[in-house]
Amino acid sequence: MRKLSLYGLIIGFAIATVVSTSGCAKKTIVVVKNTQNTSVMPEFGTNENITIDWDQVKEDCKDALNQDDYPHGSYLDFAVHEEEKTIELIWPMTNDSNQEEAIDYGEAYIKAFNDAAAIQDFSIAKSTDDYYGGLWDTYRINLQVYAEKNIMNSENYYVNQIIDKGTDDAVLPQIMDIATSASDESATDKASTVKESSSKDKAQVDKTTEETTVKQ
Repeated sequence: MRKLSLYGLIIGFAIATVVSTSGCAKKTIVVVKNTQNTSVMPEFGTNENITIDWDQVKEDCKDALNQDDYPHGSYLDFAVHEEEKTIELIWPMTNDSNQEEAIDYGEAYIKAFNDAAAIQDFSIAKSTDDYYGGLWDTYRINLQVYAEKNIMNSENYYVNQIIDKGTDDAVLPQIMDIATSASDESATDKASTVKESSSKDKAQVDKTTEETTVKQ
């Protein structure tokens, strides 16, 4: 009887040990996360640390505004004034260009400059048919388009316009100083006439002097 009780005690102890071990095993399961297939998504948000390479923007504009599409364009120039948050866009044109073309060229330059900057900074919205682009929500535009012969004569620029940031105002022609231009041409013609007349008078005097000398 004592042997039977002892045998039962041993069996019970063994069962209890197995159950206890199983419970502990469940509590020590370690879950390993799979990090091998994790992918990093690109960041398209605003990054304040981005510094735009303006010279590269100009080079990209030259590609976009090429001679095939804009045959009357000469060279592109620009100036960035960070303190005033103003960007000057300067585009001289050939002397056989006209003001209507200049308006189209000016708008194209504004949009091309914005889109070239957007290549470097994804937070800048690209231009559309009726929107110059996100760059011009931050910067004011100083647009100058003119015939090369008038580079020193700003009153005769085709376009000489300030466009405030965020306004998307249409590019407008400048009312050129036709009177001044006509006056300059008149003055040039007059000077040429005076010079020609003076040359004739001098020739006549020389001829008269020569005849007088021969008579004597």
